[in-house]
Amino acid sequence: MLKNSDISFNYGRSFFESYFKPFLKKAKGDYIIFMRPGVLLSEESLFNMALEILQWPDLSMIYTDHDYIDDQDVHHSPSFKPDWSPEFFYSFDYIGDSVAFRKDKLLEQGGFENFKGKEIDKILIDLKKGLISKLDPASIHHIPRVLFHYKLVPEQFYSKQNKKFFNIFCKNKNLNFPIKTIKYNRESSQSSTLDNYPKVSIIIPSTLRPELLKPCIDSILERTDYPIFEIMIVISEIHIFDKRKVEYLKKISNNPRIKVLTYPEKPFNYSYVNNLGVFHSQGEILCLLNDDTEVISQNWLSEMVSWAIKKDIGPVGAKLYYPDRRIQHAGIILVPKGELHAFRFANEQSVSNVRLFSYQNYSAVTGACLVVRKELYLRVNGLDEDAFPISFNDLDLCLKLREIGFRTLWTPYAQLIHKESVSRGHDDSQEKEQRYKKELKIFQQRWKPYLDDDPSYNPNLSLILEDFSLAPKPRKRALLFTYGNEQ
Repeated sequence: MLKNSDISFNYGRSFFESYFKPFLKKAKGDYIIFMRPGVLLSEESLFNMALEILQWPDLSMIYTDHDYIDDQDVHHSPSFKPDWSPEFFYSFDYIGDSVAFRKDKLLEQGGFENFKGKEIDKILIDLKKGLISKLDPASIHHIPRVLFHYKLVPEQFYSKQNKKFFNIFCKNKNLNFPIKTIKYNRESSQSSTLDNYPKVSIIIPSTLRPELLKPCIDSILERTDYPIFEIMIVISEIHIFDKRKVEYLKKISNNPRIKVLTYPEKPFNYSYVNNLGVFHSQGEILCLLNDDTEVISQNWLSEMVSWAIKKDIGPVGAKLYYPDRRIQHAGIILVPKGELHAFRFANEQSVSNVRLFSYQNYSAVTGACLVVRKELYLRVNGLDEDAFPISFNDLDLCLKLREIGFRTLWTPYAQLIHKESVSRGHDDSQEKEQRYKKELKIFQQRWKPYLDDDPSYNPNLSLILEDFSLAPKPRKRALLFTYGNEQ
């Protein structure tokens, strides 16, 4: 098996002149693994890579999970990675050394001719950066198994690799969101910049409760640095007969940025209400926003729009907090029973997982605060009013856009408070519970492959806990490779 897809590996040294250039010319394998002292291969690593290559012969890059080994040879701190996540990679090099490159792709890049005098950390970063910018994303595969072991602690290993990595990428790609540092820092502020500002329509379905809506609207008007937006409040006409609500409605209607849309009294349908707002909107960019949210970071909308306008990006989600500043939403994890909210209820200061502080791609983000280009929203017919009147409509939207080639992105630098379901209430009545189960069943049937194995997660992680804890037992992915006539 390995004769057809040999994998060459060796131990790296510090400088290009002494090692990399002559090694690449002599290597006979189809795939190359660069190994520095302290990095070990597991016994089954080459076998697993060979299986992957035989199943998908055109792979350009394969990466795997890894762990660490301490001085007592005890394995610890496994790094269970998502499938290919471009924005996560450019934010933090989560792949590390656990990677094999296709040799002919390296040679197409000019081998190591441009790396003279550079240290190994810089070489490997430039190598991955140069390759990935030209590769078909489908040719980058992830094997969710620990096949590499690092005899180095995480802080030592990553400190040099990620320094200025994202800034270099942005400069080379002419992207306008410079980052001061790549090594994650929960205290840092990373603001995006825009050359132009497309108009944003902020769609807010509401029951017109002033104690909720007023803090939401005030926070948008007072704390948003984005210059061009309209706020569209969509309400049932039943609310215009409540004196207290009407008084507040008249007050905010005097603001030229605010429009109020009413619809005939009917059972609340979140998808319908948002679609109605979108139909009457004037912006190129949409922001779906719950009325029980409040803006924290002034750059929240600039940050989200700067990503939403990029050609391969679909929905963009924000970091949401409960009023006590515990995490409410940091991306959605899809599981067979529906969804988990990444890091929900976590105290941010106690979390060391880099995913809470990094740009990354999730399969879905919540519609409590979701930004997307209007033309993409309309291309997939918006939120599904029939199948998902209340629940799962936002996740369904993200997956519909993913299916036609648009990645969902989550940013930790757009921050809001979300009181979660305060406006319409929780699904705690028998009627609401039955409705929820009906929508869940449709969602499970429609998107079963994603719920069985979310590519933004890892089959070694829990399907119950939301803090990226280990699963009691790893889940196995279906092996598509068949042996001989075996089916």
